[in-house]
Amino acid sequence: MRIRLLVAAVAATVFTAPAHADEGMWQPSQMPQLAAQLKARGLQMDPAALSNLAGKPLDAQDRYWDMAKAAEKS
Repeated sequence: MRIRLLVAAVAATVFTAPAHADEGMWQPSQMPQLAAQLKARGLQMDPAALSNLAGKPLDAQDRYWDMAKAAEKS
């Protein structure tokens, strides 16, 4: 049983290793470098806006936490 599981795990690793995904978690500082790719794939907003941590849409989490903290105090 363990040998079958080991063989299955190795086979899954070997056959999926060549797979390549072009998505991922990109750092905001990388957005200007990816601007051409993002626009080619249909991004309609300014890619530079994604590198501004204090502006929309990246400030949404900060606004959420600010509201949560304010709710705790009241």
